[in-house]
Amino acid sequence: MQQLNSAINTSLETPALKSLANKPGITLVGGSPEALDKMRRADHVKWGQVIRDAGIKPESRRPSRPYPIYLIPPKGYFHEQP
Repeated sequence: MQQLNSAINTSLETPALKSLANKPGITLVGGSPEALDKMRRADHVKWGQVIRDAGIKPESRRPSRPYPIYLIPPKGYFHEQP
């Protein structure tokens, strides 16, 4: 695990990935597995509180159609060649 973590952190310093990080909405962060676990736990608490405060409940309703709907074009929709 340590070897993989080291390789990932090293790759995050490459020019190709650094240029990717300059794009909007992308943040590259390296670190240890312990730091990732700490961040994951903090996010779980933070977003759990947001969900509870907003009163968001999981949807338990089953879809009305258990099968996909395929749209079939009407006859003559595609111009057939003679």
